[in-house]
Parts: sequence; structure tokens; C-alpha cells
Amino acid sequence: MTKQKELLFEKHHFELFQKEAWFWATYFGLLDFDIQFKLSEKNDTNLASTVVYHADKLAVITVTKFWDELNDQKIKSTAFHEIVELLS
Repeated sequence: MTKQKELLFEKHHFELFQKEAWFWATYFGLLDFDIQFKLSEKNDTNLASTVVYHADKLAVITVTKFWDELNDQKIKSTAFHEIVELLS
């Protein structure tokens, strides 16, 4: 049985996520990408997902509002992971 996610990802969490994502996008030289962020109401198994359109230099990163663990390190590591998706 899967543990239900109960912690809500709020505005200040979303701002931290975006700030960290832009830090890594800059670090990896991905500033030519149009990176868009969305907050999802779905209680999904993934904390975040990224859809990348390389030809258009567009990335859409969707973050769920429901987390089972919610702290700055988890938010930052998830943002890093999603930006790394743009490199593939």
C-alpha cells in the first residue's frame, strides 16, 4: 500500500523550487530554454515531472502540491533533478 502524501507544497516552496531550478539552469548554460513552471493538483507518485521540447527550446516543469517529505533540501534536490532532465 502506498503512503498518502499529506504535506502541501505552498507558494514559498514553489518560489524556492523555481529559484533553485534557475540556479542550475544558469550553471548548466540552459538560459536559451523557455522554462515554464506549473503547480499540479494531482496527488501523483512523482513530486515533479519535466516535458522537454528540444527543437523549440521549451521545458515545462510540473510540480505536485502533495509531498510526503517537505524541506528545503528535498525541494532543492528535486529542482536539480528536473533541470538535469533538460540535458538529455
